Amino acid sequence: MSVLKPEGSIVGSLAVMAAVYAVYSHGLPSIADIRTAEPGNKDVDSAERSAAWMAAGVVGAVSLIAKDPTIFILGGATVIGLSWWTRHANMVNPEHGKAVPDFSRPSSGIDAQAEADATSYDGTYETSA
Repeated sequence: MSVLKPEGSIVGSLAVMAAVYAVYSHGLPSIADIRTAEPGNKDVDSAERSAAWMAAGVVGAVSLIAKDPTIFILGGATVIGLSWWTRHANMVNPEHGKAVPDFSRPSSGIDAQAEADATSYDGTYETSA
């Protein structure tokens, strides 16, 4: 149950959303700079995760102090939206201007083993039985 009136809840939510935006704008380069850098920049990934945790902490603390779920919902949606925007910008290839998946890196040890097996396959099929 919220202790704030609806008007106070909306004002509090807007203030938290502005605080989340401030965390992202001070913790990361601009989206334009991220889009023009090489895709998959590890520094941008790390900074984005740090900003997301810091912003989530702000949202959680304010919503718990205010005892208002609206602040939590709108603040959390802002964190998710800004994280998605940043991660998408970090996937954009500046040559194409579009987000392209990076298939050059194997995503797991199983994929790496499958790739190694595929490159060393000589065309014969052996069974152990």
